[in-house]
Amino acid sequence: MKKIYITLVSLASIPVSVNAQVYSTATFSGNNIEAAVNNGGVFFNDEINQSPAYEYPKGSGNHLVYANSFWFGAEDNFGNKKLAAQLYSMGDDLFPGSLKPLSANTSSGDFNNNEIYQVSKSEIDNHILNYSNSGYVVPTSIENWPAHGDYSAGYDFYSAPFVDVNYDGIYDPLDGDYPKIRGDYATYMILNDKMNVHASGGEPMGIECHFMFYQYETSDYLNNTVFLNLKVINRSTAPYAQFKVGTFLDPEIGNGADDAVGCDTNRRVMYAYNFNNNDDVYGANPPAIGVVNLNQSMDVFGRFNDDISAMTLPTTVADYQNFLDGKWKDGTPFTEGGNGYGGSQTTKYLFSGNPNNPIEWSEVEVGTASNESRMFMVADVGPLLFEEEICLDYAFVVGDGGNHIENVNNLLAVANDAQNFFNAQEDFVCEYYEDALKVETYGLISPSVYPNPSNGELTIDFKGEYRVEIHALDGRMVYQQSNLQNAQKLNASIDAGSYILSVIQNEQRYTTQIIVQ
Repeated sequence: MKKIYITLVSLASIPVSVNAQVYSTATFSGNNIEAAVNNGGVFFNDEINQSPAYEYPKGSGNHLVYANSFWFGAEDNFGNKKLAAQLYSMGDDLFPGSLKPLSANTSSGDFNNNEIYQVSKSEIDNHILNYSNSGYVVPTSIENWPAHGDYSAGYDFYSAPFVDVNYDGIYDPLDGDYPKIRGDYATYMILNDKMNVHASGGEPMGIECHFMFYQYETSDYLNNTVFLNLKVINRSTAPYAQFKVGTFLDPEIGNGADDAVGCDTNRRVMYAYNFNNNDDVYGANPPAIGVVNLNQSMDVFGRFNDDISAMTLPTTVADYQNFLDGKWKDGTPFTEGGNGYGGSQTTKYLFSGNPNNPIEWSEVEVGTASNESRMFMVADVGPLLFEEEICLDYAFVVGDGGNHIENVNNLLAVANDAQNFFNAQEDFVCEYYEDALKVETYGLISPSVYPNPSNGELTIDFKGEYRVEIHALDGRMVYQQSNLQNAQKLNASIDAGSYILSVIQNEQRYTTQIIVQ
């Protein structure tokens, strides 16, 4: 079939219309994996041609994944359950763009940062070296980075991560600022669950999800790995007592009809491998594909196929919620042994044995073809508080070099390496970027700025000597005053609007948003 590819070199995207909504699709190919993503919440899938779009090795025409997506389930303090979950159709429960804080509002005519953004480390490195040189032109990938939201329309002023070189609180590449990414190539998008009615039937939560897929171009296992950093922000007006994230993967190892799945609970890995050693597409010794949960618990691993009705694809809110809880669609628990249904010993992890060991529970040990097994794992992250941000990190890893069963062990070895690599990155925390809205504390005291909003008359209450700068959102300095001490009243004669106010002392800076009415 004909496929649509957009390379990282061009950093372009193609609009796709689904249910009257225009979505963007892009492809990244920074290492030995070439994969398609869209900003409607379904990844590694070519929806136009209904075909897989996670190619390994790059250029071979062979694929390992048909689709990947995420399920989000929450329960509020009153026991009400909410859900955003989808399988194959973009824009079912997740939609492009960010949400307004405190209200989680958006609308079809009021998008903010709703595209797919791609940038490479080489572009950033070149920008760092040359941004101040005469004749240098800032690449569009850096210029259009969604560092800020439309604050005047009610969105959060700070959005995508960036390095604020001069700490003025404003993303300006002409000042040397640049996107803060991971890896050698990064693809970034912001989605929400509030813009439209959920096809799943679930009630929206008001969450904003920041996806950063990233790749390293190397000569080792990283060259066959795709990483994902997923940041979830609760933009609603209420906390959630419980919040779960499900990671869904439909493997398609060449011919997906004979794929088997399993999990390794110690490594927090779910994986798929060929049921026999000869695949119709890959031929002999087909590779294995897996997903590592790098920084959260693995509380459930499940799969569904076409054995019986309780094991088939989820179609209702209750189906998704049961799977997120480690139950079948009919509400019965997963059980140990056989196909995982109807046994006497309950479990949260299906096929948790290694297929290389014939006495452990695996699809090979069960001895029947798996009818296109699809798989998911669930992280119960606990409460998601009001305006709280949480991060989930994943690695999509490949096992190759042996037969179909040996490649499971090869994959698990790569999972170990990916975990160790992730653990060694000191800046890979949830707020892994240099936040421009950075509060520097001085002892136990930080500046107070009031009233806010104001008519331009402000009081700054701070200990010691300092200076004040006020910038418009386009970066222009509209007010400054030096040699201030302790509590000082300012009379900033500036137009009504939104501004960034900075208090600077000993070249350390406190930055906040102010509104002049």
